[in-house]
This record gives sequence, C-alpha cells and structure tokens, in this order.
Amino acid sequence: MSIPNPWLVEAKVVATTAAMALVGVGLTVLNEVPGNASLMGSVPGWLQGLITLAAPPLITFVTGWRTRHTPRPELGA
Repeated sequence: MSIPNPWLVEAKVVATTAAMALVGVGLTVLNEVPGNASLMGSVPGWLQGLITLAAPPLITFVTGWRTRHTPRPELGA
C-alpha cells in the first residue's frame, strides 16, 4: 500500500491558479495605464467594468473545466 503525498497539488488547481494570476496581472496593467486610450479606450465605461468584473471568474472556470484531473493512485483495502 502506497501513501499518497499530501503536498501533491492536482493539475486543475495549478492551472486555475496560474490562469487567475495571469488575468490579475493583465487587469492590473490595464488599470495602471489609464492614460493609454489604445488599451480599452474604444470600449464604453460600463462594458469595461463588466469585463474586469467577469473576466477572472470566467477564465478560472473555463481553465478548470478544460484541465484534466490528476489520476489518483488506487489505495489497497
């Protein structure tokens, strides 16, 4: 009987965490460059708010949905 490593993180968790980190950095860059109208300047203000509110959870959900589960070892009885 092998004992699973309690510190082993499932691939879904790693993928969704990485996606959230990248989205967070992207939104931070968009928020920190307010003088650059070429980034989101043509998008209406209400839609910019909706995008920055909805993008992180949607990207996290899609990443978690598309990433395969890490196979678990069979534990003997």
